[in-house]
This record gives sequence, C-alpha cells and structure tokens, in this order.
Amino acid sequence: IGSVEYYAKGGRVTFKAREIKPYGEGEIARALAELKAKLEGEGLFANRPVLPKFIKKVAIVTSAEGAVIHDMTSIMKRCPYIDVMLYPVRVQGEGSESDIAEAVTRAATEHNGCDAIILARGGGSENDLAAFNTEIAARAVAGSAKPVVSAIGHEMNYTLCDFCAGVRAGTPSIAAEIVCRINENFVAEFITLVGRAEIAVKNKFRENADNVGRLTRKIELRLESLYYKRLGEISDLTARAKNAVNAAYSVGKSSIIEAADKLAAGANEKFAEADSVLGAMSAKLNALSPLKLLSSGYARIYKGSEAVDEISKI
Repeated sequence: IGSVEYYAKGGRVTFKAREIKPYGEGEIARALAELKAKLEGEGLFANRPVLPKFIKKVAIVTSAEGAVIHDMTSIMKRCPYIDVMLYPVRVQGEGSESDIAEAVTRAATEHNGCDAIILARGGGSENDLAAFNTEIAARAVAGSAKPVVSAIGHEMNYTLCDFCAGVRAGTPSIAAEIVCRINENFVAEFITLVGRAEIAVKNKFRENADNVGRLTRKIELRLESLYYKRLGEISDLTARAKNAVNAAYSVGKSSIIEAADKLAAGANEKFAEADSVLGAMSAKLNALSPLKLLSSGYARIYKGSEAVDEISKI
C-alpha cells in the first residue's frame, strides 16, 4: 500500500510504500510458520509415543485409491505376521483435513486397535499437501495415544503432521519398510537370543553332567568303602554269633543229658513204686476173687435164670 511518482524528465518511477503485507505463497508460509511456532510452544512436537519393538497390527490412514496403498501393502507382504487395517480418507481438497483427523483418532482409540499408525500420502505440490499442514490434522496426530509414522509426499516435503508424529518417513514406501524392519529385527534378535539360550543350556547341562559324574563317582567310592566296612563287621558278628550258638549248644546239651538222666531215674523209681503197689493190690484182689473160690471146688448153679441155692429147687 503506497503511491507511485513518475518523473518524465529523467524517465524514473518511484514507489513509496506505507504498508507491506505478504501475498500469495508468502502469506501461506507466514501463517504456517506462526501455526508451527504455536504448536511447538504447546509441546506438541515433543514426547511422542515411540514405535513398539514388535508390531502385530498397523493402521494405514490414506486414500483407498492410487499407488500409495498398493506399494505399501506389497512391501508388507514379506511380513505375513503384520495385520494391515486401512482407514480410507480424502488426502486433499476441502474438508479432507477433518477426514484425516477423524481417521487418526478412530484408529488410535478403537478397542481392537493397532500397534502403530501410518499417515501416508503420495507426492504433490505444497497446495496438494495443505490438509496435512492444518491445525486439526496436526493436533489429531499429536494427540494420538498410538505411535504415528508420518509419510507425506517426498523427502523434501515437510508438514506439521511430520513434526507432531513420533517418526517421519520420507515416503510411504519408506514407512512400510520401517515397520517391516522393526519386526524383522525383533525376529532376528529373538532367534539370536534363542541360539544363545540353547548354547547356555547346553553348557549348563554339560557342566551339570560333569558335576553329576563326579558326585556319582564319590558316592560309588563311599558306598564301596561302607560296603567293605560293613562286610567286615558282618563277618565278625557272624563268627561271634556262631561261637555263641556252639557254646550255648554245648552247655544246653550237657544240661539236657543231665536232666534226661534225672528224669529216667525218677521214672524208674516211680515205676518200681507203682509196680509194688500194683502187686499188693493184685494179691488182695486175687484173694477176694470168686474165681479163686471156684478153683477151690465151690460152684454156683443156675436153673434157667434162677439161682439154685437149695436142693429142693433142682
């Protein structure tokens, strides 16, 4: 804003400026710089969530059409353990910034959500990337609880979403490579750890096997020592027991013979006494026996069953 003075004599034109304002791309750059400073001052560029060491699910926020999604999924096919979820959005044009912000927020908050988000768009002019330089899109990326990889345009393109994201990738394909490399590194590290663990287990087993062998040999030697010691003790006890049995047998044998002799003598004495008594009783019985009377000439006569005790009954 100002005035123009023309000097015909000298053929000169002078511009006198009273006020100067940016115009066109200069105005856009100024507004973007101011917004960037505002967001940075609020801390939206710092302390962003970092990518996990292993990614099972990744959400891609981009257009469902075009080469970007095709190129990214082709790269991720080499990592079959990654599930890809597409959140289709308009990446340019009026209202596209709201689509982008809503998709990023939804991907970060859904219950069966992802481990990481890739915000992607192919190359284009500064005007084509304008949606990713808006406050609403930048705040959605900065407020995401899930780590965001910003892959907007080409290597030379920088947007506010790049500064608000946890990771910036030069292109969408590079973003896909970053995610795949994370899992490949994890698997490689896991395989290495498994190999180390296997070696450690083998070494520990070998060490324990050697220790067991040494302990087993010590136990064998100890058992052999105890065996021979106990064998000598058992032999000694056996000999002593045998001698004790023989001594007891000898003493017992003499006692038995002596007792048998005493028993025989007592039995003979008792037998003689009984025989004498039996003889006396036999003599008495014989003296009273009817048979002895009959042998002396006496008789008892029966007629039928009736005894004949007088002559008149004959």
